[in-house]
Amino acid sequence: MSSAELAKTDGYIPIPVYADWTLDWETQDPALVTDNYFAVGVKGLLFDKSIGEEEPAGVTIPDMPSHLIDHTQQF
Repeated sequence: MSSAELAKTDGYIPIPVYADWTLDWETQDPALVTDNYFAVGVKGLLFDKSIGEEEPAGVTIPDMPSHLIDHTQQF
C-alpha cells in the first residue's frame, strides 16, 4: 500500500472478511525503514460500523513488544 493510498483511508481500513468491521488506526511516529527492516508503531481499534466506535471502559492497554536489533531470534 502506498503513502497516497494510506492517506485516502483517513485512518480507517475495512476488514473485508467481516461485514461492517473496520480498523481505526493511527501512528504517533513515522515508520523506521532500513535496508532489512521496516517498523511502525500502530494504535488501533477494531469496531463494527453498524454500532460505531466504542472504547472499552476500564481497560489499560499494555505496552506492546518491540523489535530489538540485538536479539538473534529473527523476530
